[in-house]
This record gives sequence, C-alpha cells and structure tokens, in this order.
Amino acid sequence: MGDTSHSEFDRLREAFYRAEVESGHTEETEAEVKRHILLRLASITLGVAVVILGVILMPLPGPGLLVVVAGIALLARDVPWAHRIEQNLRRRLPKDESGRIPRWMVFVAVGAALVMTAASVTATFVL
Repeated sequence: MGDTSHSEFDRLREAFYRAEVESGHTEETEAEVKRHILLRLASITLGVAVVILGVILMPLPGPGLLVVVAGIALLARDVPWAHRIEQNLRRRLPKDESGRIPRWMVFVAVGAALVMTAASVTATFVL
C-alpha cells in the first residue's frame, strides 16, 4: 500500500512538471520547474488570503471591496476564473487614448480609499 501511494505521488509530480513545461514558460531544468510551481502556489495562496481578508473587511470599516479586487488581481495570473473577472473589471474602467487607466485616476482612487479608511478607523476607535 505504501508503495502504491509513493508511485501515485511520483505520477502526480511528473504530471505537474509536464504541465508546467507545456504551459509556454521556458523552464529548462527540473529545479526551475519546482521553483515555478512553488511560486505559483504561493501566489495563489496569497491571492486567496487577500480575497478572504477583503470579504471579512466588507462589513467592517475599511476598503473591503478594494482588497477583494487586489486579491483577484493576484489570482488572475494563475487562475482562469479570476482572470475572467479581472478582464471584465478592466473593460468597465475608463481608459485614456492608449487604452490604459490614467495614473491620476489610480492616485485619486487609492487616496480616497486611504482617507475614507482613516476617517472610519478614527470614528470607530478614537471618537
């Protein structure tokens, strides 16, 4: 029984490596494949944690929706459903002539979120 699970693990590991090599990235050695798999797992784990944190922050004072969007942006590179959501969000945002979101709009949005968060935290804990 122990030998069967070990061979199953080896088969699964080989499938991961094959999928990683076929993904279009240029990993040439097994060490590079392992490193890239670990980076992807870390990225997905961080993205999920940020999305969960954003969901928790929604009823609390703070930019919960902004944190959820940041988590989806982290997940979008490796998870197809998050990539579709990110593309849908990007289509809805206003763009300049080059098709990019104007920097001033990013600064205003982040600044407004920070000011509202500070005001909310102050009103909740200080006043």
